[in-house]
Amino acid sequence: MAAEKKIKYKGTSNKPAPLGHDYEINIMMLSYLHAWNKMKQTDTVASYATNAPESYIATEVQEAGSCEDVVHIEIQHDKAYLYFLQAKHSCQKNKPIKLKDLLNEKNGDFSLLKYFTSIRDVKKKFDPLGKITQGRRIDASHRFIIITNMILDKEVTGLKEITEDFLFFEHEKQEGKLYRVGISDEPDSLFQRFKALLKSREEKVTCKTTSPSLNVTHFSPSPLSALPCLLLSLYKATIGKVMQQPTVTTFLTSLQIPPWSQQPLPLKPSMKSDNENELKEFFEEFIFAVNQPNVNQCRFKVEEELRKITGLDDTMWIARTLAGELSHWAHQKDGWFLTNRDRKNFFEYVNQHLASWGQATLTMNKVANILKKGIRFNQTEVIQALRGFLSCKTASTSSLCIVYYEHLGLTEIKVAQAIKESKKTIFSDLDNLRDETSDSSINPVNAFESKSMNCLIITVKTESELNRNIRLIKLFLDIVKKTNDKKIILIAPSDLRNSFAVLGMNYETIEDNENCLADLSRESQAKLAKERAVVFQDQKINLGLLMDNELKKKMSGEILENFFVKDYVVNQVQSFNNYEHVKNYYVDRELYQRDTYVGNEIIKAVNEFIITDEDYINDTDITDKDILLTTLNYYDDNYFRSLCVKFKHQNIHWLVKNNNGKLIWRRTHGSFTKIRKFVNNDEYQNVSPNTVKHIKVEDLQDRVVIITAEPGMGKSTALSHLAAKSKSALMSESEPLCIIKTNLEDHSTQFDNLVKGKVTTKDAIKFIYKAMNLEPRSSEIFDILEEDDEGKLFFKVNESCCQLDVLLLKLFVYLYNKGNIVILLDGFDETAPNYNNKVLDLLAAVKKTRVHKMWITTRPYNIASDLEDKLDTLAYSLTPLTEGEQRKFLRKFWSFELALNTEIKEKDLRKFVTELMELLPQGDKGSKKKEYERIYGYTSPYRDGGYCIYEAI
Repeated sequence: MAAEKKIKYKGTSNKPAPLGHDYEINIMMLSYLHAWNKMKQTDTVASYATNAPESYIATEVQEAGSCEDVVHIEIQHDKAYLYFLQAKHSCQKNKPIKLKDLLNEKNGDFSLLKYFTSIRDVKKKFDPLGKITQGRRIDASHRFIIITNMILDKEVTGLKEITEDFLFFEHEKQEGKLYRVGISDEPDSLFQRFKALLKSREEKVTCKTTSPSLNVTHFSPSPLSALPCLLLSLYKATIGKVMQQPTVTTFLTSLQIPPWSQQPLPLKPSMKSDNENELKEFFEEFIFAVNQPNVNQCRFKVEEELRKITGLDDTMWIARTLAGELSHWAHQKDGWFLTNRDRKNFFEYVNQHLASWGQATLTMNKVANILKKGIRFNQTEVIQALRGFLSCKTASTSSLCIVYYEHLGLTEIKVAQAIKESKKTIFSDLDNLRDETSDSSINPVNAFESKSMNCLIITVKTESELNRNIRLIKLFLDIVKKTNDKKIILIAPSDLRNSFAVLGMNYETIEDNENCLADLSRESQAKLAKERAVVFQDQKINLGLLMDNELKKKMSGEILENFFVKDYVVNQVQSFNNYEHVKNYYVDRELYQRDTYVGNEIIKAVNEFIITDEDYINDTDITDKDILLTTLNYYDDNYFRSLCVKFKHQNIHWLVKNNNGKLIWRRTHGSFTKIRKFVNNDEYQNVSPNTVKHIKVEDLQDRVVIITAEPGMGKSTALSHLAAKSKSALMSESEPLCIIKTNLEDHSTQFDNLVKGKVTTKDAIKFIYKAMNLEPRSSEIFDILEEDDEGKLFFKVNESCCQLDVLLLKLFVYLYNKGNIVILLDGFDETAPNYNNKVLDLLAAVKKTRVHKMWITTRPYNIASDLEDKLDTLAYSLTPLTEGEQRKFLRKFWSFELALNTEIKEKDLRKFVTELMELLPQGDKGSKKKEYERIYGYTSPYRDGGYCIYEAI
């Protein structure tokens, strides 16, 4: 708290009791703070420091006499106001100040006589203004104030209650009072009584003769004050005589001087008050401040005054800090006056600390947000370099370091790890720091100036942000230049390397451009592996299932940063345009499959089949033979399902024996090749009870499903509906199943590169990969794929592989090897004739891969037969809509497309549907013509003028 130019004074040697010292310090703080709250028109400490009067405060001033506790001087407009405060605290707050205490002739705490004599000396001998104004004479006004928590007794009369702007000391629980002694002619008034007391002190009292040879005169009130008269009498009595020692001894003994402690206060002849104006001046300047707050209440009052200054709710720390500073200053042997500058320095100190606390809170929150993800790096070179920079505090080293980043989130984690003490660090974005300069509670400039802050970390994101805040950065650099204890770290993108010369200061640089998953601590890697996932088609594949050493070394940058905060979404769910429009009024379709008769001679082919009529087969019987299940029940597939579960890698065929003893093929698990040569193509029925409502892919056991239907019957829409419903059903499953729908015509470029008769498994894998919309950035990614003996894929990463390709390939390989890929292929017939044979070879190759299921749609006729032969399976057909299903569709369509409200009753809607159905071309109920017209009407509706029109009409 040192002033720029100290104006010194001589301190007293008095040491008040601890409680008295505490009370004195609190009174001084109230006086100290009042000067800042006095000018109500100012809003800030800074503006008050400029406009406030000159203010000087001292304590325990020897030359201030009996009012030495606090001396407060204010100078404004060539007028000086001198306040001399004496603090008198009593633990007996109910004990009043009595009249005898005021008229006490001894050295009492409230003796008017003591203060009168002392104040006369002070005004004549103590001239602090001479030092302050350097000899310039100005008008001065004095106030001598006794401040106490005691009250005045009711017997004390003749006091005049006053108000004084300087004095504001009171507490909400007690009403403080200010009094002056009133000037009065009443004999019993305090003024007249004190006047009489002074007069009696100046009168002589007749002395007594104590020796025949010497007259000694006794005076009241004090022998000491009458000593000059005694000496005169002695001189007259002994003139011309020789004084013997006994005579002198007898004289001194006859004085009978009592001990000093019993002496009333002396009134020096030079201080005799025979001038009533002087007495009136004393009482005009002398003030009693009674019933004031006690020492504890003063502390609350100090905090209240600090709240006015700082605008903070909690000012306890500031009050304690101020008390400590003032107490330390008050104990100096040679005192000096505290000035406005000292006060301003203190509140700058307070503001700095408050701002540093505010910034420390913001920093700890930021660091917590950075590190709350639980991600930590190993001791990388960047972290070590940062810690080395922060720990070096020699004058020869730079105080500024710029860290260039490629991915901000990764670099900020390393910086946060390098910080040893967040509470001594400011860590913020540059624009945020600029905005915070207007808030004194977190002003970053004040905070960084504070001794409690030693590190400033600023994140710069763009060149424009840097340019608009250059001035602020230079303010921080100016602070750093004054000390070796402070450091600044700028975190900036690598493309700003040439933008910092404008700072005009040497700086160190750190490049943070290499970050990978392997750089993380083991705990962080395990955390990501457990908690993060790759999201594909709204299904989560746990990152731990894909993570290996190769992926750890390759995954970095944006993808790694993404995993710190959320799962990585590969791509969005496929959108099926033709389905999106009609899904709200779609009617579930059914598939049917013609009865396929198998010759009875198959029962004798025991060299090729293991034949059973139940689900039990001895495991030792399983060789390379196919399993042939024969039953009598056309619909009960429990045995078949059970066998498929037990022997999922075997070819299993289910045949049903009808009433005529003929065998009808129902279903095959695996390859259809062996059974196909036993099929009797001459016997079949067009309509079969073998119908399936296919809502999701798992509704059919077949691994390969071919769907045939006439153009316009809704094959594509049905396939899209199947994909959407299957995905919805799989959301609750723990094991992810990837369902891919693609149009074969969209892959014509890849078909061009196929060689007929030489389509390989790698070609099929490449096709599946691209059908999943996992388009690689590098065409060489497939060159690193290899198969093991079980047909599972693996690969080794090379330098040319980008991290995204590696991650996607890991995802694909995981799904592929698990057999969790379902591929739905639409429009095989649309690839003919240009690619028909190539696509057949490709589909056959896809079937040999580890895909879970494959569905293909096509038109019927020879094209379908080619597919059946190539894929060893029999096709399903899409069942036409019944008349009831058509009516259901129309009701749903109108309700949705026309946004019909509830006022249109169901029966009215049914009426409209009936009228429309009557307009459709009529024919035999089972005729192909009517079936075609109904199907065509189902798949080709559109709205025109608010009505549903059909192309079939």
